[in-house]
Amino acid sequence: QLRPDHSAGRAALSELSGTSVVDVEADRACWASALPDNPSAASAGLGPENVAYVIYTSGSTGQPKGVLNLHRGLSNLAAGQAAEFDVNPASRVLQFASLSFDASVWELAMAFGSGGSLHLAPRAELMPGRPLLETMQRHGITHLLLPPSALAVCEETGLAFAATTLIVGGEAISVHDATRWASRLTLINAYGPTEATVCATTHRCTPGLRRVPIGKPIANARIYILDAQGAP
Repeated sequence: QLRPDHSAGRAALSELSGTSVVDVEADRACWASALPDNPSAASAGLGPENVAYVIYTSGSTGQPKGVLNLHRGLSNLAAGQAAEFDVNPASRVLQFASLSFDASVWELAMAFGSGGSLHLAPRAELMPGRPLLETMQRHGITHLLLPPSALAVCEETGLAFAATTLIVGGEAISVHDATRWASRLTLINAYGPTEATVCATTHRCTPGLRRVPIGKPIANARIYILDAQGAP
Protein backbone atom coordinates (compact mmCIF):
# COMPACT_ATOMS: atom_id res chain seq x y z
CA GLN A 1 0.00 0.00 0.00
CA LEU A 2 1.29 3.44 -0.97
CA ARG A 3 0.53 6.96 0.17
CA PRO A 4 0.73 9.88 -2.32
CA ASP A 5 4.24 10.80 -1.16
CA HIS A 6 5.56 7.34 -1.99
CA SER A 7 6.28 8.18 -5.61
CA ALA A 8 9.74 6.58 -5.47
CA GLY A 9 8.33 3.34 -4.12
CA ARG A 10 5.54 3.36 -6.70
CA ALA A 11 8.04 3.80 -9.52
CA ALA A 12 10.24 0.97 -8.23
CA LEU A 13 7.33 -1.44 -7.84
CA SER A 14 5.91 -0.63 -11.25
CA GLU A 15 9.10 -2.00 -12.80
CA LEU A 16 8.53 -5.45 -11.27
CA SER A 17 6.78 -7.83 -13.62
CA GLY A 18 3.43 -9.10 -12.36
CA THR A 19 3.32 -6.76 -9.34
CA SER A 20 0.02 -5.10 -8.41
CA VAL A 21 0.42 -1.69 -6.77
CA VAL A 22 -2.42 -0.43 -4.57
CA ASP A 23 -2.60 3.32 -4.06
CA VAL A 24 -4.74 3.79 -0.96
CA GLU A 25 -5.74 7.30 -2.02
CA ALA A 26 -6.32 6.93 -5.77
CA ASP A 27 -8.07 3.56 -5.32
CA ARG A 28 -10.22 4.59 -2.36
CA ALA A 29 -13.42 4.39 -4.43
CA CYS A 30 -12.84 0.68 -5.05
CA TRP A 31 -13.61 -0.24 -1.45
CA ALA A 32 -15.68 2.75 -0.34
CA SER A 33 -18.86 0.65 -0.29
CA ALA A 34 -17.30 -2.21 1.70
CA LEU A 35 -18.19 -2.79 5.34
CA PRO A 36 -15.78 -1.11 7.78
CA ASP A 37 -15.47 -4.25 9.94
CA ASN A 38 -14.39 -7.82 9.26
CA PRO A 39 -17.29 -10.12 8.34
CA SER A 40 -18.61 -12.28 11.16
CA ALA A 41 -17.34 -15.85 10.97
CA ALA A 42 -20.38 -17.10 12.87
CA SER A 43 -22.82 -15.49 10.44
CA ALA A 44 -21.00 -17.18 7.59
CA GLY A 45 -21.35 -20.55 9.31
CA LEU A 46 -17.64 -20.84 10.10
CA GLY A 47 -16.31 -22.20 13.37
CA PRO A 48 -13.74 -24.44 15.08
CA GLU A 49 -14.97 -27.52 13.20
CA ASN A 50 -14.01 -26.12 9.79
CA VAL A 51 -10.90 -27.46 8.07
CA ALA A 52 -7.74 -25.43 8.65
CA TYR A 53 -5.43 -27.38 6.34
CA VAL A 54 -5.08 -30.60 4.39
CA ILE A 55 -1.80 -32.51 4.48
CA TYR A 56 -0.54 -35.78 3.02
CA THR A 57 0.73 -38.55 5.29
CA SER A 58 1.30 -42.29 5.48
CA GLY A 59 3.14 -42.50 8.78
CA SER A 60 0.44 -43.76 11.11
CA THR A 61 -0.92 -46.65 9.02
CA GLY A 62 1.51 -47.06 6.15
CA GLN A 63 -1.29 -46.29 3.70
CA PRO A 64 -0.94 -42.94 1.87
CA LYS A 65 -3.82 -40.58 2.53
CA GLY A 66 -4.78 -36.95 2.89
CA VAL A 67 -5.64 -35.71 6.38
CA LEU A 68 -8.06 -32.85 7.12
CA ASN A 69 -7.15 -31.03 10.33
CA LEU A 70 -9.53 -28.59 11.96
CA HIS A 71 -9.15 -25.06 13.28
CA ARG A 72 -10.02 -26.42 16.73
CA GLY A 73 -6.93 -28.62 16.84
CA LEU A 74 -4.65 -26.05 15.26
CA SER A 75 -5.71 -23.30 17.66
CA ASN A 76 -5.23 -25.61 20.62
CA LEU A 77 -1.79 -26.60 19.38
CA ALA A 78 -0.70 -22.98 18.97
CA ALA A 79 -1.91 -21.90 22.40
CA GLY A 80 -0.82 -25.00 24.28
CA GLN A 81 2.65 -25.27 22.84
CA ALA A 82 3.37 -21.56 23.20
CA ALA A 83 2.64 -21.91 26.91
CA GLU A 84 4.51 -25.21 27.30
CA PHE A 85 7.66 -23.98 25.56
CA ASP A 86 7.50 -20.38 26.80
CA VAL A 87 7.19 -18.89 23.32
CA ASN A 88 6.57 -15.14 23.51
CA PRO A 89 6.93 -11.99 21.35
CA ALA A 90 10.70 -12.00 21.98
CA SER A 91 11.08 -15.61 20.75
CA ARG A 92 12.68 -16.43 17.42
CA VAL A 93 11.53 -19.68 15.82
CA LEU A 94 13.35 -21.22 12.86
CA GLN A 95 11.25 -22.96 10.22
CA PHE A 96 13.37 -26.04 9.62
CA ALA A 97 10.69 -28.43 8.38
CA SER A 98 9.45 -28.58 4.81
CA LEU A 99 5.91 -27.32 4.21
CA SER A 100 5.02 -30.87 3.11
CA PHE A 101 5.77 -32.10 6.65
CA ASP A 102 3.29 -31.32 9.42
CA ALA A 103 6.07 -30.14 11.73
CA SER A 104 6.07 -26.95 9.66
CA VAL A 105 2.52 -26.27 10.87
CA TRP A 106 3.85 -26.49 14.42
CA GLU A 107 6.61 -23.99 13.70
CA LEU A 108 4.20 -21.55 12.09
CA ALA A 109 1.64 -21.89 14.87
CA MET A 110 4.20 -21.48 17.65
CA ALA A 111 5.61 -18.30 16.19
CA PHE A 112 2.49 -16.56 14.91
CA GLY A 113 0.28 -17.71 17.78
CA SER A 114 2.55 -16.04 20.32
CA GLY A 115 3.60 -12.93 18.40
CA GLY A 116 7.14 -14.27 17.99
CA SER A 117 9.35 -14.14 14.89
CA LEU A 118 9.41 -16.94 12.32
CA HIS A 119 12.68 -17.10 10.43
CA LEU A 120 12.87 -18.58 6.94
CA ALA A 121 16.16 -19.58 5.33
CA PRO A 122 17.29 -21.07 2.00
CA ARG A 123 17.67 -24.84 1.90
CA ALA A 124 21.48 -24.57 1.88
CA GLU A 125 21.41 -22.66 5.17
CA LEU A 126 19.30 -25.33 6.86
CA MET A 127 21.59 -28.27 6.16
CA PRO A 128 22.30 -30.02 9.48
CA GLY A 129 25.75 -29.24 10.77
CA ARG A 130 27.72 -26.04 10.30
CA PRO A 131 25.24 -24.30 7.90
CA LEU A 132 22.32 -24.81 10.30
CA LEU A 133 24.28 -23.73 13.36
CA GLU A 134 25.57 -20.60 11.65
CA THR A 135 21.99 -19.75 10.61
CA MET A 136 20.83 -20.16 14.21
CA GLN A 137 23.59 -17.93 15.52
CA ARG A 138 23.06 -15.28 12.84
CA HIS A 139 19.34 -14.96 13.59
CA GLY A 140 19.48 -15.52 17.35
CA ILE A 141 17.11 -18.51 17.18
CA THR A 142 15.57 -19.41 20.55
CA HIS A 143 13.25 -22.30 19.60
CA LEU A 144 14.01 -25.10 17.15
CA LEU A 145 12.32 -28.36 16.17
CA LEU A 146 14.70 -31.04 14.84
CA PRO A 147 14.71 -34.79 14.20
CA PRO A 148 17.40 -36.53 16.31
CA SER A 149 19.34 -37.57 13.20
CA ALA A 150 19.86 -33.90 12.26
CA LEU A 151 20.80 -33.11 15.84
CA ALA A 152 23.56 -35.72 15.75
CA VAL A 153 25.22 -33.98 12.80
CA CYS A 154 25.16 -30.64 14.63
CA GLU A 155 27.03 -32.18 17.55
CA GLU A 156 29.99 -33.07 15.35
CA THR A 157 30.75 -29.51 14.21
CA GLY A 158 31.95 -28.13 17.51
CA LEU A 159 29.98 -24.89 16.97
CA ALA A 160 27.79 -23.49 19.74
CA PHE A 161 24.12 -24.45 19.65
CA ALA A 162 22.29 -21.14 19.81
CA ALA A 163 18.73 -22.17 20.71
CA THR A 164 17.61 -22.30 24.34
CA THR A 165 14.66 -24.63 23.69
CA LEU A 166 15.01 -27.69 21.48
CA ILE A 167 12.07 -29.89 20.50
CA VAL A 168 12.87 -33.27 18.98
CA GLY A 169 10.35 -35.29 17.03
CA GLY A 170 9.73 -37.44 13.98
CA GLU A 171 12.14 -40.08 15.28
CA ALA A 172 13.03 -41.63 18.64
CA ILE A 173 15.93 -39.96 20.43
CA SER A 174 18.38 -42.17 22.28
CA VAL A 175 18.76 -41.97 26.06
CA HIS A 176 22.42 -41.03 25.61
CA ASP A 177 21.64 -38.09 23.30
CA ALA A 178 18.66 -36.94 25.38
CA THR A 179 20.76 -36.87 28.55
CA ARG A 180 23.57 -34.96 26.88
CA TRP A 181 21.35 -32.29 25.35
CA ALA A 182 19.10 -31.95 28.39
CA SER A 183 22.11 -30.81 30.39
CA ARG A 184 22.69 -27.91 27.98
CA LEU A 185 19.23 -26.56 27.17
CA THR A 186 15.50 -27.19 27.53
CA LEU A 187 14.89 -30.44 25.66
CA ILE A 188 11.36 -31.57 24.80
CA ASN A 189 10.63 -34.98 23.32
CA ALA A 190 7.46 -34.66 21.22
CA TYR A 191 5.28 -37.34 19.71
CA GLY A 192 2.08 -37.40 17.68
CA PRO A 193 0.45 -38.59 14.47
CA THR A 194 -0.50 -36.15 11.74
CA GLU A 195 -4.17 -36.89 12.35
CA ALA A 196 -3.90 -35.49 15.89
CA THR A 197 -2.70 -32.09 14.62
CA VAL A 198 1.06 -32.63 14.70
CA CYS A 199 1.66 -33.30 18.40
CA ALA A 200 -0.23 -35.36 20.97
CA THR A 201 2.26 -35.78 23.83
CA THR A 202 5.42 -34.11 25.13
CA HIS A 203 8.06 -34.92 27.73
CA ARG A 204 10.57 -32.46 29.20
CA CYS A 205 13.82 -34.40 29.40
CA THR A 206 16.24 -34.15 32.32
CA PRO A 207 19.88 -35.23 32.70
CA GLY A 208 20.29 -38.76 34.02
CA LEU A 209 17.05 -40.22 32.66
CA ARG A 210 17.05 -43.96 31.97
CA ARG A 211 14.51 -43.92 29.16
CA VAL A 212 12.86 -41.30 26.98
CA PRO A 213 9.06 -41.55 27.24
CA ILE A 214 6.68 -39.93 24.77
CA GLY A 215 5.29 -38.04 27.74
CA LYS A 216 1.89 -36.80 28.78
CA PRO A 217 -0.90 -35.47 26.55
CA ILE A 218 -0.83 -31.83 25.55
CA ALA A 219 -3.50 -29.44 26.82
CA ASN A 220 -7.09 -30.49 26.01
CA ALA A 221 -5.97 -33.88 24.70
CA ARG A 222 -6.39 -37.44 25.98
CA ILE A 223 -4.32 -40.53 25.27
CA TYR A 224 -5.13 -44.22 25.69
CA ILE A 225 -2.68 -46.99 26.58
CA LEU A 226 -3.61 -50.20 24.73
CA ASP A 227 -2.37 -53.77 24.89
CA ALA A 228 -1.34 -55.93 21.95
CA GLN A 229 -4.99 -56.68 21.20
CA GLY A 230 -5.89 -52.99 21.09
CA ALA A 231 -7.81 -53.07 24.36
CA PRO A 232 -7.31 -50.47 27.13
